[in-house]
Amino acid sequence: MMAERGDIVMPDMEQAGRDKGGEASRIDLAQMSMGSVGYAASTTVPPSAEEAVRLLAAAQRLASLPVNAHETVTEVGRLLGDEAKLFTAHHDSDAQPTDHDCEHCGCRIELTTPDGTLWNFRRYDGEWCLTRMADGHTVELTAGHACADPRHLTALIHQATRTTP
Repeated sequence: MMAERGDIVMPDMEQAGRDKGGEASRIDLAQMSMGSVGYAASTTVPPSAEEAVRLLAAAQRLASLPVNAHETVTEVGRLLGDEAKLFTAHHDSDAQPTDHDCEHCGCRIELTTPDGTLWNFRRYDGEWCLTRMADGHTVELTAGHACADPRHLTALIHQATRTTP
């Protein structure tokens, strides 16, 4: 909306992907972070723009982002609490993450919703996925990056389990 009004100029993502220094990665991370803040704000902020700006300006980042998919899955499991069971059996306690682990570590979470529905959460083919075990219906969560904000992913999981038909 801001770009449509001419308030900002959106970066050329194709050019950013060709630029050296990882500009595309930084843009992706910034968009992911803003999406997380925007989603959280949309559930609590009144429609007044002045109030929304005041709250966002006062907000501080209280936790650092995970550095790999394993840290993301582990933190999401912690945030989901008792309704979730984290499966990491294939990891040795002293194993060091590899480059592959940054994108996908093979860990997963089984989540049982209050209505008794069993879901499986994991990273698969570069996407965060939530699969309803009863019928295999899969929802791709729009968090993108393997090091997504775990609070954003947790909010998306709760939303998907409540709204997926």
